[in-house]
Amino acid sequence: MSNSLKVDQNIVGPFQAPSSNREFLEFVFGKGSWVWGASFATDPKNPRSKFKGKFSQLPSMPINDNADLCNTYFCCAHIKEISGQRQRKEEFFDGLAVLVFDDVVEKEVTLKDISNVL
Repeated sequence: MSNSLKVDQNIVGPFQAPSSNREFLEFVFGKGSWVWGASFATDPKNPRSKFKGKFSQLPSMPINDNADLCNTYFCCAHIKEISGQRQRKEEFFDGLAVLVFDDVVEKEVTLKDISNVL
């Protein structure tokens, strides 16, 4: 009898990366969680770019699920409900779901640089 751990290769985790925004958000926050996100198809550096984020309860998506067609952003915090509202303000903060290091390749950030921050 083998003591080896059987791993389902189709579940997002250490052996399977998320293949969509939905899979990523569900992995980070969990199904049923409320997540704030925004997506838009224009250049974020353009001062005329307009986007408005929204909260959605997963599996409904606050952002477009096709990152190849648009820029996508999400709030990395758990946001609690207070008096029937959710807002991205300090008093609604309920924990950090993930720490994100964005554009590390373009900015030539090394693993040592990241570990120095932590």
